[in-house]
Amino acid sequence: MDAAISDPAQLLESARALYPKLRERASQVEAARKISSDSFQEMKEAGLFRMTQPKAYGGAQLPYHVFCEAVMEIAQGCPSTGWIYAVIGEHNVTLGAYYPRQAQDDVWAEAPDTYIGSGNSPELVYTEQDDGWLVNGQLRFSSGCEFVTWHMTGGRINGRQPQWSTGPFCLAAAVVGAGQGALRLFIDMVSGRNAKFGAKVAEFQSIQLRIAEAAAELDAARRMILGDLRETHEVLESADEVPVEMRARNLRDMAFAPVLAKRAVDRLFYASGAESLDLGGDLQRYYRDVNAGAQQVCLNWDANGTVFGRIALGMEPGPVRW
Repeated sequence: MDAAISDPAQLLESARALYPKLRERASQVEAARKISSDSFQEMKEAGLFRMTQPKAYGGAQLPYHVFCEAVMEIAQGCPSTGWIYAVIGEHNVTLGAYYPRQAQDDVWAEAPDTYIGSGNSPELVYTEQDDGWLVNGQLRFSSGCEFVTWHMTGGRINGRQPQWSTGPFCLAAAVVGAGQGALRLFIDMVSGRNAKFGAKVAEFQSIQLRIAEAAAELDAARRMILGDLRETHEVLESADEVPVEMRARNLRDMAFAPVLAKRAVDRLFYASGAESLDLGGDLQRYYRDVNAGAQQVCLNWDANGTVFGRIALGMEPGPVRW
């Protein structure tokens, strides 16, 4: 295994280094409604997809919190690219953690750079055959599907950490990273801007406070995600299962971190003035991306927050995917 692929610090630095190119391509990504093939290739060459791949296939098999930190770095430059990176990287974790070795060999043994899509397709009909399963139906869309050659869909998961109380953190990380990107852009915008009556916008206390509040919310969201994942990782090093209270906490936080990101970007967007209403504007794109990402079903605050509240009150959680 390449030493660079196994070094978390170097991988994160590689992710940060992509920021200028990702920012430059962001408008093209929006117009094409798909991420740049060049960006995908650069992430591949930097070993970023190998972060979550098992060591048996040349991957780094790094803790999930390191991967989510990389997602935030990518999403700062282009939220859409960060989202696709999060989805495909998480599928590596799913295959490596929840599927048998034979399935992993089928995908990676001959082609370690193979990528996987997924999509919830409850209408699929499975019929067991002597040599496997016959699947009939139409698979739903999967983000990043143009880069993948395998597709995984729903199935029973046994053992290890329950998937839904950790996996969607990567999507929350993409939303928070997009918020951090919006903050960087806003600071750049106002640093050299003069108001119509001549005063420097950066000297307005209201602008300074909005930057401070947004930065605090985004920093809290980042620490929440990474802290929860580090603690979950530590528990799983010595136990087979995470306590239900921690699972509920994870569900709560993976939904609340995007709430904080939305609040931060709303505050900045309001202060950015009429210029940001242009559909081609960069800050407006971040604003839309943060709000769109936070709409993902696994990040739904009403659902996830309710689970935590019920358990905190000593009640059964009700229908929930752990």
